[in-house]
Amino acid sequence: MKREIFQLNTTNILIFFIIISFFLGFFFNENSAGGGNIEELKYQWGNYTIFIYNDFLTAINLTKGGSDQFGISYGSSRTPLIPILQAFFISLFKGNISLVFNPNELFFFRFVNTIISCFVPLIFFICLKKKFYYLENNKLLLLSLSVVFLSPYFRTSAFWGYTENYTFIFMLLTYLFYFSITNKKNNNLLNIKLFFLAFFSSLCVYSDVKASIIPLICLIALLKSSIDLKKKLFLSFYYIIFSIPFLYLLKIWGGPIPTFSVQGRQLYSFFFDNVGYACSIIFFYLIPIFFFKKKNFLKAFNKKKLLIFLLLSFFLVFFLFIFGFKNQIDLGKGIFDKLFKIFFKNDEIRKFFLYFLFIISIFTIVNYIDYLSDALIVVYFCLIHFISLWIFQEYFDPIILILSFTFFQTKLKISSKLIYTLTIYQSFFLISCILYYNKNIFFNL
Repeated sequence: MKREIFQLNTTNILIFFIIISFFLGFFFNENSAGGGNIEELKYQWGNYTIFIYNDFLTAINLTKGGSDQFGISYGSSRTPLIPILQAFFISLFKGNISLVFNPNELFFFRFVNTIISCFVPLIFFICLKKKFYYLENNKLLLLSLSVVFLSPYFRTSAFWGYTENYTFIFMLLTYLFYFSITNKKNNNLLNIKLFFLAFFSSLCVYSDVKASIIPLICLIALLKSSIDLKKKLFLSFYYIIFSIPFLYLLKIWGGPIPTFSVQGRQLYSFFFDNVGYACSIIFFYLIPIFFFKKKNFLKAFNKKKLLIFLLLSFFLVFFLFIFGFKNQIDLGKGIFDKLFKIFFKNDEIRKFFLYFLFIISIFTIVNYIDYLSDALIVVYFCLIHFISLWIFQEYFDPIILILSFTFFQTKLKISSKLIYTLTIYQSFFLISCILYYNKNIFFNL
């Protein structure tokens, strides 16, 4: 009894401090991801205001490149759905809009974005409650807050009015309908559920093309499911309807992202090192949830997984030896690469440890995953960075953890100790990021 009371108090105290830290981060202009500053917001500003100073069709066509009569240009690889919403918020809270960027007038715009971001842990909590119905609410709330509110990239996006967090709202709403359809034998209002599943999963793509995996998961799973053919045709029809605006963007862009982004990212070139970096970043997020697996992590390893691990490791190392590290820009690549740059000044020694890290990451991912559908999600995240110059940790944070507790089928067990472990891990990562991206401030005190 005393132990249960202690856990309850500990859990509630942690929930309180995480929520307080989140709102303190907003009021103190926290920058825990490197992009939380006025200069970055000024760069993003054109993505929003291009829809204020131009009619809708003109603004849409300007997303492929070029500037309008005021010199405003679109500078994002994402589809313009969220910038359109942001333009509405700016108009709502900024009053008379001038062409001059004035950060002092953006408090309410940033505050509204922060409040909207608060829906992510709330919806995530509802998703966790659906899947792990046997656990206490406060434990699931702490789990939700630890994954979301302690993510440095989520926090920075929330505080500075960026667009990334809207994707998580659409993704989690999709999961609620996906779970309802796939986990109940008697599905009342199935057509309505299929409609909203297609709607919200399509919005994932419209908020971030990299989230295309979400409608793919839903469509493939439900086409393979036992629901009748008529319902499957309805679902396919919904997806066709919701894809029409994106088909128009494909036409004017000539591809899934704007032309200027293709050139800047050297898209469609091959970067074998990015596959290794992607695996190492995914490995970083799997570390705290190794022990959440129902199957013992080491006992789950078998001959089939050993063969897959050896083949993947061989091909990655082989191609890295042949093609080398093409991606040598000093940006992104994840936390491990940054740590290696701090501790190893010699490039050859650093590359040796990177090779070793890539192999360990592949081993861990292969051993962790028990289902083909989960493996395909990981492969997708590796492949989309295989053909792009840029790879940043923010592309994986906190989406990998959210997917692990929702769409992933690998079975998990959850306890207070494991949730506390994840909370400590996420807290340490957040504090490290704050120190790293604000080292000039802290070390000059």
